[in-house]
Amino acid sequence: MLIVRAALLVLASCFAVAAHSQPPAPTPSKAGQQPENRSKQADAKSETPRKDGNQSVFSVTIDRPVTIQKSQEDRDAEATDIEQKSANERWLLIWNGVLAGTTLLVAAITGVLAWFTYGLWNEAKNASWRQAREMNDSLSIARQSADAAAKAAEMTEKSVKEMRQNARTELRAYVSATPAPVVLPTGKTRPDAVAIHCHNTGRTPAYEIRSHLTWYPTPPGTSSLPDDFAYPELGAHGADASTGTLGANQPIDFIFDDTDDFIGRARRGEIELFVYGHISYCLVFPKKDNGRMIEHTYFCYRYVNGGTSADGRAVHGFRMYRDHNDAT
Repeated sequence: MLIVRAALLVLASCFAVAAHSQPPAPTPSKAGQQPENRSKQADAKSETPRKDGNQSVFSVTIDRPVTIQKSQEDRDAEATDIEQKSANERWLLIWNGVLAGTTLLVAAITGVLAWFTYGLWNEAKNASWRQAREMNDSLSIARQSADAAAKAAEMTEKSVKEMRQNARTELRAYVSATPAPVVLPTGKTRPDAVAIHCHNTGRTPAYEIRSHLTWYPTPPGTSSLPDDFAYPELGAHGADASTGTLGANQPIDFIFDDTDDFIGRARRGEIELFVYGHISYCLVFPKKDNGRMIEHTYFCYRYVNGGTSADGRAVHGFRMYRDHNDAT
């Protein structure tokens, strides 16, 4: 804007100087008026009527050109006209120069304005590109931050679940199951019963404990069960027993009577006897549906005849089988 104002001020100054310095319009000179007067006088003489009578007309023939001598006044007027014409031509050249300079100045100002306009446009374009890149970078950083926050939240949730699971694993009840002979108060062993000895080795109580045992006889000499054996429960030779609560580090025995004399027949060598089943119990930790978590302990043993002790007691032996002995 400062450049435009300066250019306008220069143009105004040039026009003012030219207006004050322009000469006055030339007046008709005497030299210019004399030929006109002379032509008028000649016309007047030609129109003068001829006199009648014997007057004769004389004609003069001039062989050489007649040189008309100009007076001092005519020469001064002619010189004034020439000088005036030269002055007009000089002022015309000056005006042409002023117009040309003004045109060049306007062109220069236009070029400067165009250059500044292009610079502003280029700067605005670069700024917009920079802003777009910065916005993309900001969005990328925000996306990375959101992904990192989501991953951190996921890791935190996973850590909380692992801590909760570790706490449950450390504090939960663990109930083991082992077959054992039933010892009477007199110290003798019952030949027609077996006890499932349960022991809670965990740090919290076990609730609603249930035990199931199945007597499974096989032909003599059978040392193993089929590979695809499914360990069916609640069959014709099954029995159940239950109790309410088993505290931490406390034992309990479930007594199962041998109503079909499986133990006696195994001792006599008539059959091979397997006893298997499971213990189910609830933990103190609630499930998602506010119910209690149910755990199971599976067991499978083969009966071994231990003979008779010195005091006449039947010795029962149980050997752990290779399958169906695990806890969940």
